[in-house]
Amino acid sequence: MDVESLVRPDGGAFRVGLIDPSLCTDIIFGFVNISVDKLILQNVNQQSELAQNELLELKKDRPDLRIILAVGGEEVGDVPFERISTTLSGLSTFAKNVASQLRERGFQGLEVAWVTQFERHRNRITAICKALSEAFIRESEESGQERLLLSLVSLPYGVTPRPTYDPGKLNDYTDRITVLAFNYGILTSPELIHNSPLYPDKLSSSINSQNTSMQWWTLYGFPRKKLILGLPTFGSTVVISTSVTKNTSDSYINRNTGKVGLPGPYTKTSGFLSFYEICDIVQTTGWRQTWRPLWEAPVAFGRRGNKQEWISFENPQSFRKKAQFVKDKEYGGIMVWSLDMDDFNGRFCHDSPYPLLRAAALVLTNNTESHPVTDSSHSVLFATVLSAMWLFLIIDISIVYFLGYKKLRQEQIRISKRFSFQIF
Repeated sequence: MDVESLVRPDGGAFRVGLIDPSLCTDIIFGFVNISVDKLILQNVNQQSELAQNELLELKKDRPDLRIILAVGGEEVGDVPFERISTTLSGLSTFAKNVASQLRERGFQGLEVAWVTQFERHRNRITAICKALSEAFIRESEESGQERLLLSLVSLPYGVTPRPTYDPGKLNDYTDRITVLAFNYGILTSPELIHNSPLYPDKLSSSINSQNTSMQWWTLYGFPRKKLILGLPTFGSTVVISTSVTKNTSDSYINRNTGKVGLPGPYTKTSGFLSFYEICDIVQTTGWRQTWRPLWEAPVAFGRRGNKQEWISFENPQSFRKKAQFVKDKEYGGIMVWSLDMDDFNGRFCHDSPYPLLRAAALVLTNNTESHPVTDSSHSVLFATVLSAMWLFLIIDISIVYFLGYKKLRQEQIRISKRFSFQIF
């Protein structure tokens, strides 16, 4: 949930009370900052803390719901993560403080979202995850409560110039990796590339796809069941040079002008539209919508203002296809990015609230209607709640030292047996 979504105009305004917890197993709130001086997590503002408190109240009606806190995001940058990982003692203190903060507030885990493309941070990612996992194990032993969960957000292979992760070592210290499988479109390319294609078409590089991004982790030995496919509830818009009139792949050659589309009336970000904004545009302006089989996703094109635009996005059909992909490939589940950009009240798409989230949930739970996902279910659903907009996620961490490997592996085995599929 983007904090700005709380004050968007008209039907675009989101609030925690609109969340349907029956559709989720986990809700991730992002983001909080790092206080480098105090070596603790720190809220961005009072509004952020109030929203967290509202989220935690959801557990009263849904005790098995897990509320995860995310630290980092694009606006935090590299510096705080670099500084806390400068010394082993400082990193250990930070990890211990984080474990205490999460437990005191009532959160069930932490998601690390350090957004950086620099390969030099590779070892720091591992070190931060290692320190946190060890602190979480110690805190669990001391408190007698279930261990806090540790998740890491990953920019997809194909978007980063060089891998910034060590899959083998991260497997030792994390419960799951969430691959943000979107933002594949390249403005400098003459071809139009989908924001979140499942497979590449003949015009795209093979690395620009969700399938390849997930495969990269497994090729380096990371367990499939700990990999989460991140799906966007937003689309990307570009200005095209001429009107696209053919439903063929050739119609997308040499159309990209390198310019982003106009902002939406609610999200107000150039080159970016929420799913509910896309629904509104397609239904009220007569834009043409087509389906791309290899991408397993739709596109739409038409005129806004004095510009011809092309939108690549997800819809309920593509969410069902990709949820089935996750099941067929035996990955851990999906993450939805994010709740406030789905049609959360059903107003714009003339459907049930959360049509995207609901479509994926029905596939992963093998049901004809949604219901709470329990520990015994064959699918687990997670949703992401954002407090700061970040469209180009990248992560990094480094440094290495060793502690408590056997205990951590035992915890990982217990977690992996508990859930089959997950959706964030």
